[in-house]
Amino acid sequence: MSAWPHSEDFLQQCFPALSKFSFVAQGGQKAVYSAEHNEAGQIALKVLPPNQTPERFDREIDAIRSIALKQVPQVVAFGALPPPFENHLWMMEQWIPGYTLRDRLIAGPLTSDLILKIATDMLEVLAVAESKRIVHRDIKPENILILPDESHSMLIDFGIARHLDRTSLTGVFMPCTIGYAPIEQLNVLKAEIDVRSDLFSLGVTLYECCEGINPFIENATSQQEVVDRINSNSLPRISTGNGKSEELADLIFCMTRTERVHRIRTAIEALVWVKEISKKV
Repeated sequence: MSAWPHSEDFLQQCFPALSKFSFVAQGGQKAVYSAEHNEAGQIALKVLPPNQTPERFDREIDAIRSIALKQVPQVVAFGALPPPFENHLWMMEQWIPGYTLRDRLIAGPLTSDLILKIATDMLEVLAVAESKRIVHRDIKPENILILPDESHSMLIDFGIARHLDRTSLTGVFMPCTIGYAPIEQLNVLKAEIDVRSDLFSLGVTLYECCEGINPFIENATSQQEVVDRINSNSLPRISTGNGKSEELADLIFCMTRTERVHRIRTAIEALVWVKEISKKV
Protein backbone atom coordinates (compact mmCIF):
# COMPACT_ATOMS: atom_id res chain seq x y z
CA MET A 1 0.00 0.00 0.00
CA SER A 2 1.21 3.50 -0.80
CA ALA A 3 2.24 5.55 2.23
CA TRP A 4 2.33 9.32 2.55
CA PRO A 5 3.90 11.02 0.68
CA HIS A 6 2.41 8.96 -2.12
CA SER A 7 4.27 7.84 -5.20
CA GLU A 8 3.53 9.39 -8.59
CA ASP A 9 2.39 5.97 -9.87
CA PHE A 10 -0.14 5.64 -7.07
CA LEU A 11 -1.50 9.15 -7.64
CA GLN A 12 -1.80 8.46 -11.37
CA GLN A 13 -4.21 5.64 -10.50
CA CYS A 14 -6.21 7.97 -8.24
CA PHE A 15 -6.37 10.86 -10.73
CA PRO A 16 -6.93 9.63 -14.30
CA ALA A 17 -7.46 13.23 -15.46
CA LEU A 18 -3.86 14.02 -14.50
CA SER A 19 -0.58 13.11 -16.19
CA LYS A 20 3.13 13.97 -16.04
CA PHE A 21 3.33 13.79 -12.26
CA SER A 22 6.42 15.23 -10.61
CA PHE A 23 7.16 15.45 -6.89
CA VAL A 24 7.96 19.04 -5.88
CA ALA A 25 8.31 19.28 -2.11
CA GLN A 26 7.23 17.87 1.23
CA GLY A 27 6.53 19.78 4.43
CA GLY A 28 4.88 18.96 7.72
CA GLN A 29 1.44 19.90 6.41
CA LYS A 30 1.40 18.68 2.81
CA ALA A 31 3.22 16.98 -0.04
CA VAL A 32 3.21 18.93 -3.31
CA TYR A 33 3.31 17.55 -6.85
CA SER A 34 3.04 19.15 -10.25
CA ALA A 35 0.90 17.51 -12.92
CA GLU A 36 -0.96 18.19 -16.15
CA HIS A 37 -4.75 18.37 -15.93
CA ASN A 38 -6.60 17.43 -19.13
CA GLU A 39 -8.68 20.64 -18.91
CA ALA A 40 -6.99 23.05 -16.48
CA GLY A 41 -3.42 22.61 -17.74
CA GLN A 42 -0.53 22.45 -15.31
CA ILE A 43 -1.65 22.29 -11.69
CA ALA A 44 -0.17 21.86 -8.23
CA LEU A 45 -1.57 18.84 -6.37
CA LYS A 46 -1.31 19.14 -2.60
CA VAL A 47 -1.92 15.99 -0.53
CA LEU A 48 -2.25 16.25 3.23
CA PRO A 49 -1.10 13.56 5.69
CA PRO A 50 -3.80 11.79 7.70
CA ASN A 51 -3.19 13.77 10.91
CA GLN A 52 -4.42 17.03 9.39
CA THR A 53 -7.69 18.54 10.65
CA PRO A 54 -10.40 18.45 7.94
CA GLU A 55 -11.89 21.68 9.30
CA ARG A 56 -8.61 23.53 8.84
CA PHE A 57 -8.36 22.17 5.30
CA ASP A 58 -11.89 23.44 4.57
CA ARG A 59 -10.96 26.84 5.96
CA GLU A 60 -7.88 27.03 3.74
CA ILE A 61 -10.07 26.48 0.68
CA ASP A 62 -12.65 28.99 1.92
CA ALA A 63 -9.95 31.60 2.48
CA ILE A 64 -8.52 31.20 -1.03
CA ARG A 65 -11.95 31.33 -2.66
CA SER A 66 -13.04 34.31 -0.57
CA ILE A 67 -10.06 36.41 -1.60
CA ALA A 68 -10.13 35.44 -5.30
CA LEU A 69 -7.36 37.74 -6.53
CA LYS A 70 -4.70 37.15 -9.18
CA GLN A 71 -2.12 37.32 -6.36
CA VAL A 72 -3.53 34.12 -4.79
CA PRO A 73 -3.36 30.76 -6.65
CA GLN A 74 -6.93 29.57 -7.12
CA VAL A 75 -8.35 26.16 -6.23
CA VAL A 76 -9.19 23.92 -9.21
CA ALA A 77 -10.65 20.99 -7.24
CA PHE A 78 -10.42 19.26 -3.88
CA GLY A 79 -11.47 16.04 -2.18
CA ALA A 80 -10.17 12.89 -0.45
CA LEU A 81 -8.22 9.92 -1.80
CA PRO A 82 -10.07 6.61 -2.34
CA PRO A 83 -10.09 3.94 0.41
CA PRO A 84 -8.07 2.98 2.33
CA PHE A 85 -6.67 6.53 2.20
CA GLU A 86 -9.95 8.42 2.53
CA ASN A 87 -8.48 10.41 5.44
CA HIS A 88 -5.83 11.86 3.09
CA LEU A 89 -7.27 15.12 1.76
CA TRP A 90 -6.10 16.74 -1.44
CA MET A 91 -6.35 20.05 -3.28
CA MET A 92 -5.52 21.08 -6.85
CA GLU A 93 -4.39 24.68 -7.37
CA GLN A 94 -3.34 26.55 -10.48
CA TRP A 95 0.37 26.11 -11.10
CA ILE A 96 2.40 29.29 -10.69
CA PRO A 97 5.74 29.42 -12.53
CA GLY A 98 8.43 31.37 -10.76
CA TYR A 99 10.40 31.22 -7.53
CA THR A 100 9.94 32.10 -3.89
CA LEU A 101 10.97 35.43 -2.45
CA ARG A 102 13.42 33.47 -0.30
CA ASP A 103 15.12 32.17 -3.46
CA ARG A 104 15.17 35.71 -4.86
CA LEU A 105 16.74 37.09 -1.68
CA ILE A 106 19.46 34.45 -1.84
CA ALA A 107 20.19 35.45 -5.45
CA GLY A 108 21.01 39.05 -4.51
CA PRO A 109 19.66 42.46 -3.50
CA LEU A 110 16.20 43.51 -4.66
CA THR A 111 15.59 46.80 -6.43
CA SER A 112 13.36 49.42 -4.82
CA ASP A 113 10.92 48.95 -7.69
CA LEU A 114 10.57 45.21 -7.03
CA ILE A 115 10.22 45.75 -3.27
CA LEU A 116 7.39 48.22 -3.85
CA LYS A 117 5.70 45.82 -6.29
CA ILE A 118 5.83 43.05 -3.71
CA ALA A 119 4.49 45.40 -1.03
CA THR A 120 1.63 46.52 -3.28
CA ASP A 121 0.65 42.99 -4.31
CA MET A 122 0.71 41.68 -0.75
CA LEU A 123 -1.21 44.65 0.66
CA GLU A 124 -3.89 44.24 -2.01
CA VAL A 125 -4.33 40.66 -0.79
CA LEU A 126 -4.40 41.74 2.86
CA ALA A 127 -6.93 44.49 2.13
CA VAL A 128 -9.38 41.95 0.66
CA ALA A 129 -8.58 39.41 3.39
CA GLU A 130 -9.27 42.06 6.02
CA SER A 131 -12.65 42.83 4.45
CA LYS A 132 -13.45 39.08 4.68
CA ARG A 133 -12.11 38.93 8.27
CA ILE A 134 -9.35 36.49 7.33
CA VAL A 135 -5.81 36.59 8.73
CA HIS A 136 -3.12 34.62 6.86
CA ARG A 137 -0.84 34.23 9.93
CA ASP A 138 2.22 32.99 8.03
CA ILE A 139 3.55 35.71 5.74
CA LYS A 140 7.27 35.18 5.11
CA PRO A 141 9.63 35.00 2.10
CA GLU A 142 8.94 31.28 1.63
CA ASN A 143 5.21 31.98 1.12
CA ILE A 144 5.58 34.69 -1.51
CA LEU A 145 6.06 33.63 -5.13
CA ILE A 146 7.51 35.97 -7.76
CA LEU A 147 6.71 35.47 -11.43
CA PRO A 148 9.74 34.99 -13.73
CA ASP A 149 9.30 38.44 -15.30
CA GLU A 150 8.86 39.97 -11.80
CA SER A 151 5.64 41.61 -12.97
CA HIS A 152 3.84 40.62 -9.80
CA SER A 153 4.01 38.38 -6.75
CA MET A 154 1.61 35.93 -5.15
CA LEU A 155 0.78 34.92 -1.59
CA ILE A 156 0.54 31.16 -1.04
CA ASP A 157 -0.22 28.67 1.73
CA PHE A 158 -3.36 29.67 3.63
CA GLY A 159 -3.09 26.44 5.63
CA ILE A 160 -3.15 28.19 9.01
CA ALA A 161 -5.37 31.12 8.02
CA ARG A 162 -7.61 32.38 10.82
CA HIS A 163 -11.26 33.19 10.09
CA LEU A 164 -12.09 35.76 12.76
CA ASP A 165 -15.82 35.04 12.63
CA ARG A 166 -15.36 31.32 13.30
CA THR A 167 -14.37 29.38 16.40
CA SER A 168 -10.61 29.09 16.77
CA LEU A 169 -9.06 25.70 15.98
CA THR A 170 -5.90 26.59 17.91
CA GLY A 171 -5.21 25.16 21.36
CA VAL A 172 -2.42 26.24 23.68
CA PHE A 173 0.01 26.65 20.77
CA MET A 174 -0.59 29.02 17.88
CA PRO A 175 0.93 27.92 14.55
CA CYS A 176 3.38 30.51 13.25
CA THR A 177 6.90 31.05 11.92
CA ILE A 178 9.22 32.33 14.64
CA GLY A 179 11.08 35.37 13.37
CA TYR A 180 8.14 36.72 11.37
CA ALA A 181 5.18 36.28 13.74
CA PRO A 182 4.26 39.16 16.09
CA ILE A 183 4.05 38.91 19.86
CA GLU A 184 0.30 38.28 19.86
CA GLN A 185 0.86 35.08 17.87
CA LEU A 186 3.91 34.02 19.85
CA ASN A 187 2.03 34.55 23.13
CA VAL A 188 -1.21 32.88 21.87
CA LEU A 189 -3.28 36.03 22.42
CA LYS A 190 -6.16 34.93 20.20
CA ALA A 191 -8.32 37.99 20.83
CA GLU A 192 -5.56 40.25 19.49
CA ILE A 193 -5.11 38.51 16.13
CA ASP A 194 -6.22 40.72 13.24
CA VAL A 195 -4.82 42.27 10.07
CA ARG A 196 -2.15 44.05 12.11
CA SER A 197 -0.61 40.63 12.77
CA ASP A 198 -0.21 40.08 9.02
CA LEU A 199 1.04 43.65 8.57
CA PHE A 200 3.78 42.94 11.12
CA SER A 201 4.89 39.78 9.28
CA LEU A 202 4.82 41.55 5.92
CA GLY A 203 6.76 44.47 7.38
CA VAL A 204 9.49 42.12 8.63
CA THR A 205 9.58 40.50 5.18
CA LEU A 206 9.89 43.91 3.48
CA TYR A 207 12.64 44.86 5.91
CA GLU A 208 14.52 41.74 4.83
CA CYS A 209 13.98 42.69 1.20
CA CYS A 210 15.55 46.09 1.86
CA GLU A 211 18.44 45.09 4.13
CA GLY A 212 19.08 41.46 3.22
CA ILE A 213 18.71 40.25 6.82
CA ASN A 214 16.03 39.68 9.42
CA PRO A 215 17.44 41.25 12.63
CA PHE A 216 15.20 39.09 14.81
CA ILE A 217 16.88 35.96 13.42
CA GLU A 218 20.37 37.18 12.48
CA ASN A 219 23.02 35.53 14.70
CA ALA A 220 20.41 34.23 17.17
CA THR A 221 21.52 31.05 18.91
CA SER A 222 18.05 29.71 19.75
CA GLN A 223 14.38 30.15 18.98
CA GLN A 224 13.90 31.56 22.47
CA GLU A 225 16.40 34.32 21.70
CA VAL A 226 14.38 35.20 18.58
CA VAL A 227 11.17 35.29 20.64
CA ASP A 228 12.84 37.49 23.26
CA ARG A 229 13.99 39.93 20.58
CA ILE A 230 10.50 40.22 19.11
CA ASN A 231 8.96 40.68 22.56
CA SER A 232 11.35 43.45 23.55
CA ASN A 233 12.61 45.26 20.45
CA SER A 234 11.15 46.91 17.36
CA LEU A 235 13.06 46.54 14.11
CA PRO A 236 15.59 49.31 13.44
CA ARG A 237 14.79 51.67 10.59
CA ILE A 238 15.92 50.62 7.15
CA SER A 239 18.73 52.55 5.54
CA THR A 240 17.60 54.92 2.83
CA GLY A 241 20.37 54.42 0.29
CA ASN A 242 20.00 52.80 -3.14
CA GLY A 243 16.72 54.56 -3.91
CA LYS A 244 14.91 53.54 -0.74
CA SER A 245 12.92 56.47 0.59
CA GLU A 246 12.28 57.86 4.04
CA GLU A 247 8.59 57.19 3.40
CA LEU A 248 9.27 53.47 2.87
CA ALA A 249 11.33 53.42 6.05
CA ASP A 250 8.44 55.08 7.89
CA LEU A 251 5.91 52.58 6.51
CA ILE A 252 7.95 49.52 7.51
CA PHE A 253 8.55 51.02 10.94
CA CYS A 254 4.79 51.57 11.43
CA MET A 255 3.99 48.02 10.30
CA THR A 256 6.48 46.35 12.65
CA ARG A 257 5.96 48.06 16.01
CA THR A 258 6.08 45.54 18.84
CA GLU A 259 2.65 46.36 20.27
CA ARG A 260 -0.16 46.03 17.71
CA VAL A 261 -1.89 49.21 19.00
CA HIS A 262 1.13 51.18 17.78
CA ARG A 263 1.08 49.68 14.26
CA ILE A 264 -0.67 51.05 11.22
CA ARG A 265 -4.31 50.07 11.69
CA THR A 266 -5.49 48.64 8.37
CA ALA A 267 -4.19 47.11 5.16
CA ILE A 268 -5.99 49.78 3.16
CA GLU A 269 -4.05 52.53 4.94
CA ALA A 270 -0.78 50.73 4.25
CA LEU A 271 -1.76 50.13 0.61
CA VAL A 272 -2.57 53.80 0.03
CA TRP A 273 0.74 54.71 1.63
CA VAL A 274 2.83 52.34 -0.50
CA LYS A 275 1.10 53.52 -3.69
CA GLU A 276 2.00 57.11 -2.81
CA ILE A 277 5.61 56.04 -2.25
CA SER A 278 5.64 54.25 -5.62
CA LYS A 279 4.63 57.47 -7.39
CA LYS A 280 7.68 59.26 -5.95
CA VAL A 281 10.38 56.63 -6.29
